[in-house]
Amino acid sequence: MKTFVNALLCFTVFLTAGRLSAQETFARLVSEDCLAFAHVDFGKVEIDAVKNTLRNAAEGMLRKLGFDESSFNATTRELRTELEKLDIIVRPTFEIVTKELGIREIAVIADLSLLEQQVAAIVAIPWKDKTTEQLKAFHSLLTADNVPPNFFGVDGFLILPLAENSESTAELVETWVQNVTPEPNSPIFDALKSVVGAEVKLAVTVPERLRFLVRNGVLPQDAPNEIKGLLLFVSQKIQWASAALPLGKILDGGSPRNIGAVLTIKAPKESDAVQLRGMLEQAIEFGVNAWRFSLEQEAKDDFRLPPLFFQFAKGFLRTLLPKVEGDKLVVRF
Repeated sequence: MKTFVNALLCFTVFLTAGRLSAQETFARLVSEDCLAFAHVDFGKVEIDAVKNTLRNAAEGMLRKLGFDESSFNATTRELRTELEKLDIIVRPTFEIVTKELGIREIAVIADLSLLEQQVAAIVAIPWKDKTTEQLKAFHSLLTADNVPPNFFGVDGFLILPLAENSESTAELVETWVQNVTPEPNSPIFDALKSVVGAEVKLAVTVPERLRFLVRNGVLPQDAPNEIKGLLLFVSQKIQWASAALPLGKILDGGSPRNIGAVLTIKAPKESDAVQLRGMLEQAIEFGVNAWRFSLEQEAKDDFRLPPLFFQFAKGFLRTLLPKVEGDKLVVRF
């Protein structure tokens, strides 16, 4: 967990003066076996900005869909009402978490060494210099059916193992957190460079040890062949992937601007990126054709979707294909 937190925070641009840099706080917890790092930076989230972003995005979509003025006004009015209801529910808890408890960020980390111990991932929350009362208050916010989540404190963090039995794995995860060896050259950091500034980030990579295991066929014998093939392909053609989801406005050269979600896939070289995009195009063609065949097999004699429908589906999906930008594939929403 700490591994993910370190990686993500190392490239987080903090807007609050006087806070420790992400690298100072988390970098030492990013190991060479880090698979994925997801992070939410509450310190940069403003509820009013999020509401405006959602409202503007929805209104823009309605305009593009050609809603007439009456329908547009009715729909946006209902949207504003629902957003205000959500505000009433979310804002009080958000204020407690960020201001009273001082929780500025949360991360989810997947690590190969943890995965080998049947721990899918861990949730990490910085928890240095917090009081027992704050811990009780935090647990009270998350308690469901009078059973609080199995968070435990270690090395300045609250950790929650994501495993079938988080209680039995707590000791194992605590040992991992205390002994994890940092890797400043982890590809996770390269992936995070492409998502600096977003409140929600995700970075994924294939650790070198996993690449070695895949290349040499050292995988569990019961692993499906499809999974083995996919891992082999990914290890050869993809270095890392990242996703950014800004929730409002970010600072760009000192000025606020809106940006959309961005998905980036880094290939070893440009020719690999071109090949990846071509394979995605083929996947669309194959997928829609398979869907058409399935529907036609089940369709009644008196109704069949026209071929034009499936051509439209292919065309729409192609608009979502990433663009090749050097050795990267990039999708911007």
